[in-house]
Amino acid sequence: MNLIDLRNFEYELNKIILFENSEFIFSNTECEDGVFKRYFYKYDMNNKHINKINKIGIDTCETACYNDCIFNNYIYTNSYKVQGDEAETSIYKVSLINGEIDRLYTIHKEVSVIFLSERYVVLRGTNFEIDEEHSDIYKDIYGEYDYAILCDLTDKKEYEIRDKRIILGIRDYFIPYIVKGRRYIVFEEAYMEDWELEEMFIQEINKENIYRNGYRKY
Repeated sequence: MNLIDLRNFEYELNKIILFENSEFIFSNTECEDGVFKRYFYKYDMNNKHINKINKIGIDTCETACYNDCIFNNYIYTNSYKVQGDEAETSIYKVSLINGEIDRLYTIHKEVSVIFLSERYVVLRGTNFEIDEEHSDIYKDIYGEYDYAILCDLTDKKEYEIRDKRIILGIRDYFIPYIVKGRRYIVFEEAYMEDWELEEMFIQEINKENIYRNGYRKY
């Protein structure tokens, strides 16, 4: 096992995207003339050389959660921009060969992004504007605030996901993987946050009245 001391590393290094042989790939958010941009770097542990992959930064906001994945020599990633009350999520691919950037899709909502393949991504968001309270416990438990979309990056089409097991399961873990050439997805049927369970207890809501065998029957 090789240990690398990154305590004096001058980059944020929020997440290592790929670790292979003596190299790893990471992203860093940098401010240029008041605009935050994301760059990807490759670090060689043998000679401690850092190579910037994309010379042009991807516009984003100061703090955000990103999902990065590598398919066939491309980094697939997302970024967020907020202007006033309007949020925008964009999906990009960055070439590991020449650093070229291609914006694949943009949705005018703030959503989390899960990459399933080069073509398909799952977008998950929350819409609290459907009522005046914005925090109805029953609606939250039933998943009425949550939505998910299957996005086709090739045909530029969106498909609504209606299965509540998937919509609510995305909250924590939704992991695509391949076994013997077939793609599978693992997700956790842990639909409720701790505060939701506490609200159920306070309001004396019986869980079996909402879900049966781990999820609600439709």
